[in-house]
Amino acid sequence: MTHLAWDSTLETGYEALDSQHRRLFDLANGIELAVEQHPEDSEAAIDAVYGLMDYVVEHFQNEEAIMAEYRYPDAQQHKALHVGLGVETMTIAARCMSGETLTPLELAPFVRNWLYDHIRVHDMRLVAFIRHANAAEREPVAV
Repeated sequence: MTHLAWDSTLETGYEALDSQHRRLFDLANGIELAVEQHPEDSEAAIDAVYGLMDYVVEHFQNEEAIMAEYRYPDAQQHKALHVGLGVETMTIAARCMSGETLTPLELAPFVRNWLYDHIRVHDMRLVAFIRHANAAEREPVAV
């Protein structure tokens, strides 16, 4: 798995989400490092996966609170994606706990899809909705 790099295509312009997304990148890269530097030490990988899992829960709660605040119409679909991503993360954690050695190659598709695709597609859609909602609030009402 190659190092996950944050780039401008991932910037939503919503700083609360962007800072959380950058933290997710750091945690995902921590999994890669744990697996590469300690291939025989499942504890290092487990700790890294659990760190990601804990933060994922927090991040999803924050995103879902934002969706509720703005009455995001696609909130249920977006939450369903969060559930699926959470299940995938727990599956990886269970594999680590069972003593299975995960290779960076096995983790790469999950982490890449999870971070890059989710942010670039679904989170960008959410932020576009928020921008539109905020702009609509500022528009003068025609009399």
